Formats: sequence, structure tokens, C-alpha cells
Amino acid sequence: MASTLRLVGLRAFTMLALLLFFSAAGWAQYASGIEGTVLDESGAAIVGAQCTVTNQDTQVQQVVVSDPQGYVRIQHLAPGKYRIQIEASGFEKWVQSNVLVEGSAVRAVYPKLKVGQNVATVEVRAETENLETSQGTMSRTLEDQTVAESPLVGQNLYASVGSLAPGVTGLGDASGSIASAGSQGTNSFSTEAGFQINAAGQRQDANEFQVDGTTVNGDSRDGVVNITPEPDTVAEMKVTAATFSAEKGLQSGALIELFTKSGTNQFHGTLSEMHTDAAMTARTEFQTEVPHSLRNDFGGTVGGPIFRDHTFFFGSLFWMKSVLGETFNENLETKDYEQYVIQNFPNSLAAQFFAKAPPSAYPTKNFQTIADNEANYYTPYAPPDIPGDLVASGETFINASPSNNGFQGHVRVDHNFNGDKDKLFYSLFNNHTQSQHVDPRPAYTYIAPNTGMYNKLDYLHTFSVSLVNEASVSFGRVTGSQPAPFSSLPTIYYIGGIDDDFAQWGPSGWAQNNWYAHDTLSFTHGKHTLRVGVDVDKLADLDNFENGDVRPYFLFLNLLDMAADHPFSQSGPVMNPKT
Repeated sequence: MASTLRLVGLRAFTMLALLLFFSAAGWAQYASGIEGTVLDESGAAIVGAQCTVTNQDTQVQQVVVSDPQGYVRIQHLAPGKYRIQIEASGFEKWVQSNVLVEGSAVRAVYPKLKVGQNVATVEVRAETENLETSQGTMSRTLEDQTVAESPLVGQNLYASVGSLAPGVTGLGDASGSIASAGSQGTNSFSTEAGFQINAAGQRQDANEFQVDGTTVNGDSRDGVVNITPEPDTVAEMKVTAATFSAEKGLQSGALIELFTKSGTNQFHGTLSEMHTDAAMTARTEFQTEVPHSLRNDFGGTVGGPIFRDHTFFFGSLFWMKSVLGETFNENLETKDYEQYVIQNFPNSLAAQFFAKAPPSAYPTKNFQTIADNEANYYTPYAPPDIPGDLVASGETFINASPSNNGFQGHVRVDHNFNGDKDKLFYSLFNNHTQSQHVDPRPAYTYIAPNTGMYNKLDYLHTFSVSLVNEASVSFGRVTGSQPAPFSSLPTIYYIGGIDDDFAQWGPSGWAQNNWYAHDTLSFTHGKHTLRVGVDVDKLADLDNFENGDVRPYFLFLNLLDMAADHPFSQSGPVMNPKT
């Protein structure tokens, strides 16, 4: 069991009092904002102008007044499109619609008011470039339209578009995945997957993944993610190559942030289905035919108001039903050698493994005899009495079609109250996978079940236009298990002359329980913002690997040593293979 406790930030007595009041976690969901200086046509600052920012989907509003320098700043906004209206006595109203505010970014606007009656309105209709001037980061934000129109490999955002940001290299391919962790194949249902995304000169192990402002990195291995939201649930994806913020600086590689969709004042929904099969797949150079494969990802989303202008919901359900095509190119023992060992060395480890775990197909070409094996793989042991001309091994191709099924459910509820001074949202993800790990020896094929869960509760309170506090608490849990086909047998992890050994690990299980508590207090004065906060994380990686560790491991230098129970090395508990 590995457990860590981190305390980051300033812990003044006032902040401690706030933490006692707010249960907290994760980084800020409402980390976006809008800023600008209100000017007249001559370029002079307008003092006391009222700026109203309205979310065009939910009609939630925030109001501020320009300071003596004409500066306005509205912070703690959720990502989305906003309408900005600025009013001042003796000037026409200035309105700009469809202002896109991206996640964790402050959008700059440039209002210039004309002298005139307040009943007149100057509306800026053209959408301007999203220019962030408040901080220098190298990043790219991908909105839902880009996500919807991009070809997605395996319906996975990280693997498909994560490498499109400036300063990021790598193909985004799924890597570091293991079938026992439910990560076989590229999809959005895996509970422990890594991706070839590199930034700031770092390996992918240094990447940080966040969903709605909270880290979703795995505990057991660096650079892997426990939750991958389905594309239809994501409003925005932001990839930053160099992060200097103390709030988000836990890792030194790429920062990949996903922001989920929320409900709006309009009921809306989607239905989707992705299909592929063997007929749509090209064979490789080594395949005579494409193995049987089939994949269907299907599901939908729905969102809308619970109470108009105040409370909204968004939910989704998605399933994956798939059979993957896989081809093994293996050097294996021949049927003749297998039978010879079983008949002449019946009590050997080799005889037990050959009888219980034969391959699904025997060699068809590139054969080697016992004499060839002895000449190519040196051993200090005297050879047993086996005919030198006995054909012992050869090459074969084996097609397999493992199953890989998954489910992901998601619900989010947003509530705005107290004149929109208070914002509360809750988000839940629930994942299940059933991933089959196949082996050229069918006896070693198994199904590994995995589950993943992620919860977040976030509360934002506006004390005044210059003082805002956001607190949140998050909990993530991942569990999995791996069976072992032959619990009473040891593991043979190398045999000179054949590729597929007799390795197994387990039965075993694991769980990760991760708590994140976070609180941030923001104070704005003029063009300056001071942010202080506390982050408390409790991460527990609970692994039951005893059964894998207590099993003896053997290495045989060639096939003759294996038949005679002459291991070159042994690790784990000491055992005499002859007994």
C-alpha cells in the first residue's frame, strides 16, 4: 500500500477558517474570466461603467463596475459563450455577443463607447480571435465543434487530438496500456491508459490529466489516466505544453484539461454510433487474412433545465461491444517434441506445461531440430538423451479475436442561486470494462474486469466583485483483478528457442482510492489579482500482489534444459523443479 499526503500553498489563519467552512478538492472549475478597459472614442477611461456578462446558454449573469482606470475584470466563469453589455451615463450601450471563453483562460475584450443616449446600442457582431493577454502559456483549446468534426482514433480524445497543440510532439497513440487494466485497444472506457504525448522535453510519464479542474492521473504508474470522458460529453479540451501556474504545476509535462458539458435552458441531446469490422480493415504484410473483428460504440446524451436560469442537468450513457483482431507471429514447440517430452519425461515441468497449455496452432515453417537448438543456445548442463534429428520448434502465425466490452455513464447537475452569487455543481463518471487478454496458448487466456468512478462537488461563493472563493472535493476509485489459470504451477519466463513461454501472474487484485481537497480565495484590485489556497490530496494505491510474488520463476537456456528440469536461474521462492 502506498499512501501520500500533499499540502501545497499558503496556510494563513484566514484561509484555514475558510477551509473549515468549505470541504474542498481539485483545481478550479470556474477558472476562466473576461477583462478589458472601458474607453470613450478619444481613448480616455470611463469610470463607473456597468459591465454585465451573461452566459448565452444558461442566462446566468455577473455584474461589475469599471474602476478609476476604466478596468473591468469578471473572473470565475465557466467555459462557454457569453454576451457582454457595458452601460455608462451619457454613452450608448456597447454589446458584444458570442464571446468565447475557454477553460482556464482570461479573455480580453476592447470596449469603446460612443457619446450618445443610453437607449441607443452599439452591438459588435463579429467574433474576434480569442486572445489571452493575462498570462504567457503555450497551449491550444479545442472546442466541441472541433472535437465533433475531427476523426477520432478509437473515439478517444487524448489519442486523437491531444498532440495538435503547439509545443507538443508524439502521435498520441495509446501506450503503456495493459489488458489486465482494461486498456486493451484505444477507446474511452479504459481505466488505466497512457498516450504518446510529449511536451517541455519530458516523457509521457510527466503528463497531467484533469477533468473539470481535478487531476485524474493514476497512482500505480506515472502518466496514465483513470477517466477518459466520451467525446460527446466534452465541451472543450485544452492542451498546454508549458505550465507555470502554482495551481496546476504538479507535473512537468503536458497539461491536458477536459471540461464537460453542462445543461442549458434548452433541452438538447445526441445519439451516436461508431462501427468498424474486419471488412473495413486492411491486412498486414504477415497476415494471409484479417482476423475476425467487430466494434460498435453507441450511446447518447441529454441535457436541459430543471429550473430555468438556475438549475441544469446533463447526462450520458455509452457502451462498447467489440471483438478485436490480433495476429501472433511465434516460434513454438512442435507437436512431435511436445509428445516426446510427455512420454519420456512425464514428471518434468515441461511435460506438465505441454499437457495443460498447448498452442492453438503448431509450427508450419522455419523448423529447427534438437541439434540446432543445442548449437544455437549454449548451456553449461550436459544434454539429456533426446534424438538430435527430432524437429523441436518452428514458426507459425496465430489469429485471435479477443473481446473488449465497456460502459460509461455520466451525470452533471449545475445550480446557481443567491442572485447568481453562488454556484454549485456535481459531476459523476462511472466506468466498467471487461477486457479479454489472449495468448497463443488458449489456457492462458483470461478476462480482466475493471471499474472506475469519479465524483466531484464544487462550490463557488462571490463575497463581492473583488473577493471570490471556490472550494471543491473530489473522489476517484479504480479497481481491477487478474486471474491465474494454474495457481499451483510456477512461471517460466524464458525458454531458448521458443517465443511464447509459460508466464502467469496472479490471481491478484488492486484498488486506487484518491481524495482531492482544494480551496482558492481570489482578491482583485485594479489589474492585479492575488490568489491564495490550500490543496490537500490523499492518494492510496492498494495492491494485492502476493500471489504473483510467491510463485517461483524459472529461466531455461534451451529446450533440452527444459525437458530435463535444468533451469539456468530461479527467482522467488526456492523450489526443486524435479520434485
